[in-house]
Amino acid sequence: MNANRKDSMSSKPTEEKSRGKSMDQFRSVFDIKLRICKGVSTILRGVYMTDQEFREACGIASNEWRRYADDSEFDACRCRLRGQIMWAQPKMMKEMREIAGIVTA
Repeated sequence: MNANRKDSMSSKPTEEKSRGKSMDQFRSVFDIKLRICKGVSTILRGVYMTDQEFREACGIASNEWRRYADDSEFDACRCRLRGQIMWAQPKMMKEMREIAGIVTA
């Protein structure tokens, strides 16, 4: 029994336990704009989604979504088609608008 105890005491801890959380961890939960931006660059790569599909893929609650998703910063990524809001990366959204005959200023 003593030998086991000595071995466990002599081995160095490989990593000290983390105390608290980082600012990046905070942002990943509370910075909704950042989460949408990351979603546009990763989730929407080569695809388009409805507003609800994209919101769910980003993991954002519906009561937080609209306040940030309607920001003019995302105008190039968002468009209303046949009564439904669609999301895509800017290049794809431009093509979608052209195909659907939606004129943008």
